[in-house]
Amino acid sequence: MKNHLTPSKALLFFCLSFCLGVFLSSFLNFSLVFIIFLLIFFLILIGLFYHYWQILIFSCCVLFLSFGVFRAEFFDLNSQNNIQLLFQKEASLKALVAEEPVVSQNNTELTVVIKEFNGKPVKDLGKTLILTENYPKYKYADLLEISGRVTPPKNLGEFNYKDYLKKDKIYSLIYFPEIKVVSQNNYTNVFENFYGKVLTFKESLRDEINKKLPSQEAALLSSIILGDRSQFSTQFKNKINVTGLSHITAISGMNIILLSQILFLILLNAGFWRKQSLAMSLGLTWLYIVLIGFQPSAVRAGIMASLLNLAGLFDRQSISIRSIIFAATIMLAFNPLLLTKDIGFQLSFLATLGIIVFNSYFNSLFKKIPQKFGLREVLAMTASAQILTLPVLIYNFGYISIVSPITNVLVVPIIPYIMFFGILFSLTGIVFPVLGWFFSLPCLALLVYFTSVINFFSAFPVALKVSFGWLIIFYLVLFFFFFRYKKRSNFLLVNNSIIF
Repeated sequence: MKNHLTPSKALLFFCLSFCLGVFLSSFLNFSLVFIIFLLIFFLILIGLFYHYWQILIFSCCVLFLSFGVFRAEFFDLNSQNNIQLLFQKEASLKALVAEEPVVSQNNTELTVVIKEFNGKPVKDLGKTLILTENYPKYKYADLLEISGRVTPPKNLGEFNYKDYLKKDKIYSLIYFPEIKVVSQNNYTNVFENFYGKVLTFKESLRDEINKKLPSQEAALLSSIILGDRSQFSTQFKNKINVTGLSHITAISGMNIILLSQILFLILLNAGFWRKQSLAMSLGLTWLYIVLIGFQPSAVRAGIMASLLNLAGLFDRQSISIRSIIFAATIMLAFNPLLLTKDIGFQLSFLATLGIIVFNSYFNSLFKKIPQKFGLREVLAMTASAQILTLPVLIYNFGYISIVSPITNVLVVPIIPYIMFFGILFSLTGIVFPVLGWFFSLPCLALLVYFTSVINFFSAFPVALKVSFGWLIIFYLVLFFFFFRYKKRSNFLLVNNSIIF
């Protein structure tokens, strides 16, 4: 029988099967014996029935599903086993600060890699999270001498803190140890040296923001473009949560995707050709990712945005969904916990998918909105990204605010402009302070509007608890009505197949 599947479609099914295996392993426990049985059984089927393409494809899909289960079940198992040997022991350690320190109002979080334990070299222990005082300050690539007790992470009520850390390969904690800096700038390669300089430059951007803006607006902008939430007061942070805008005050996947696409629209309306605009928006997005210090969620969203832009650059929009699914599969092969434990990964994938699938629909829906300054396209792009990401955000925070739909509609469309002007004035202000001050004015106006929305709508109470079941129902209903509309109007078809 003739095979009606193209190689690209077959690859798509294999990728989806792998992702399904990763997803299932998050909720079900699979034994190694069961996984090996599946592999052997379907390998035999492939050998016996390879002439029948339906059986061949189905068997290969099950194999990839098994690979996904295996990868998730035995993710970084060696490091997890090794670190257990150090638990609950008072020890003298030498550890290297492996990431940018995270400073909050009450403490500092240091992600370190242990190099020595009681004077003996060690390796393959994963990462360790240290909670310490805010002073003295520590930096990336500091070599520290630490005296304290290594402990395993524990879940905090219903929150699975252990898995939350595990997705970043953090398997141990040390609470408020004695710390002494042995040496600084312990770079072992060119990339680490470059990354250290990027973090220093990021600190300069943070200082420039604090100089040019009032404290509340400076805290908000630092959170949006630098991922620094340490300057928020507890009261203001609660207001943000109540209004359902927490996802905006962080470097999320959705923000990066929107920044990339709206930069494209701005450049297009400025008179550049379409392919020039796509290429320039791609370059500017990655420049931004570099400036904020290669934050993992931003890098993953940058990959998604790049695939979206490249599909448009080479006029291959019809394969863009396949591209992002393939990219997601590669990311999950490196770290399977991203699928269910990393909200940044979820947001970047869903925002990209939403723009591909729903953008044409919202452009037609907003046809009465004027095209001046690309307003219609900006609103359509924002709504397209929001429709798939908002339910995940609601689910992760466990409730939906009555005002959340209103506040998101009022605020989300201006976020790319806040990011654009915020980056522009902080960069120019370092070299030309007067010019930086001039560019800070439109950013300040937008931030004042943002804070006014937060302060006004935070008076409304939280309303509805949301469970995982409601999340699944929402997406099923959404796609049911969407595909019915798609079939009737035929508005999304490109060469009769934008999705597959």
